[in-house]
Amino acid sequence: MKTAIMLSSVVVLVLVAVICPACAISTFKEDPAVSSWGNNRLDVFVMGTDDALWQKWWDGSSWSTGWENLGGILTSSPGAVSWGPNRIDVFVKGTDNALWHKWWDGSSWNGWESLGGGLTSAPAVSSWSNNRLDVFVRGTDNALWHKWWDGSTGAAGNH
Repeated sequence: MKTAIMLSSVVVLVLVAVICPACAISTFKEDPAVSSWGNNRLDVFVMGTDDALWQKWWDGSSWSTGWENLGGILTSSPGAVSWGPNRIDVFVKGTDNALWHKWWDGSSWNGWESLGGGLTSAPAVSSWSNNRLDVFVRGTDNALWHKWWDGSTGAAGNH
């Protein structure tokens, strides 16, 4: 029975690699995050086995060739969101247990910035309007912490 299951798994992987070679994913840690900044656009983010952030995207007709290394040293799954065309924000927990942020501005990826805090979970992020970001994490006190950006000011608090 185990041999049959292993064989069927290998057949599925081979079919995926043959039908969609760009869909075959190398190994990664933690759970993936996905975001879309426009029609027919998907950006997938994973924590690689090297603990860096990696990205692959779909443009409506094909996947990017290979994975792009976006750097960093992650200790959690990423959280990703878009609040408008050509904009993606990615959040992770770093080795210092702080919240770290990296963003795409339509032409390039910006460097990592620390947003501080003491996290014990991966970040979850959402956006409900242009220029609005809401990030949630579990803090070292086991409370739910919320950090937000409204396009001009940001703030933090626990709930």
